[in-house]
Amino acid sequence: MQTYGKKWIQEGMAVAHKENPGCKMFVIQLVLEVRHIPNRSIKSEKKISGVLVHWWDECENVKDKKKLVEHRFHTREIVPWEIAEQGKDAIIKFLEDH
Repeated sequence: MQTYGKKWIQEGMAVAHKENPGCKMFVIQLVLEVRHIPNRSIKSEKKISGVLVHWWDECENVKDKKKLVEHRFHTREIVPWEIAEQGKDAIIKFLEDH
């Protein structure tokens, strides 16, 4: 099993939402927020404010048809797919540790 550091989210990796661990999603990009800091030697800093993901969702009332869904989540709402496959206890422990 892979170990995950503080900055574990990478573009292209498989993830799941903590409330829907059975839905495999893929990270499209990290959404960065730039903060301007007045009166400091460092004029601005970048911080991850969210994660843009996509997944295939089955269309209602249409057999064998799926649509690609794209959504933005906060970093505290998603976990690596490998962790999600282990169940709720692993998800809770992962979120507490990160």
